[in-house]
Amino acid sequence: PGGSAVRELMRQSGAYIKTPLGDGDGEGGRRTLVVIGTPEAQWKAQWIMTERLREQGWDDGALAVEIRVPVRDIVKIIGRKGEGLVALERESGAVIHLPWGGDDAVQPVVISGSFHQVQAAQSRMRQ
Repeated sequence: PGGSAVRELMRQSGAYIKTPLGDGDGEGGRRTLVVIGTPEAQWKAQWIMTERLREQGWDDGALAVEIRVPVRDIVKIIGRKGEGLVALERESGAVIHLPWGGDDAVQPVVISGSFHQVQAAQSRMRQ
């Protein structure tokens, strides 16, 4: 989205949205937008973006959201013998990509699927 479209999206959603420097059209026409705000504002911004893309013929199954998760919570997501991760993917329908290793206290977790699948996974991860 252009500058005016991003400003309008921020106004409508209440979220702060920025595009990382040097992030033009990525592979396959993908772009990265950083959405910062309350869970409600993030949801609204993602919904508005998804609806705008859908109007342009975009496949709703191609959404990928990266969230930053404290390492201690990643352990909770995975669960005993991976059971938590398997249940999360089964219940939400989303695909969850967890980091392997790394020394940072907060790690990126990528959730892929349709808008509703991604939102269901994010909601469950916040519990």
